[in-house]
Amino acid sequence: MITWNMLKNHDEYIHLFKREPIVQKRYEMYKNTINVSDYILNQIIQESPFQLSLNQFPYHLEKDIHHYVLWIHPQVDISNKSVQVILENLKNELGFDELVYFENNYQDRSIKDIKHYQVFFK
Repeated sequence: MITWNMLKNHDEYIHLFKREPIVQKRYEMYKNTINVSDYILNQIIQESPFQLSLNQFPYHLEKDIHHYVLWIHPQVDISNKSVQVILENLKNELGFDELVYFENNYQDRSIKDIKHYQVFFK
């Protein structure tokens, strides 16, 4: 199980970040039934420059941690500072106290063609 401290120190623990086996199986089945990138672009992001969505296939986290994904439209060039400001604003709007986010290394991304961040609120 992934703790808040592990998320805050994700560079050190990222190799341990996994989904529960049943969630991973559902995710693999999902990826085999649709074009995930098309779905994210056309159904989630649409015309927005970015979109925050609850992760449908979250990592195995402590119960009080909420896992979201911040999707960035492929035609949008966004700075790390802008991402930080967006997520701090969303944290406040959603009523959370703490935030951790990161972008997985390219080789570790299951969806490689749409920029996205793993976002965790507490």
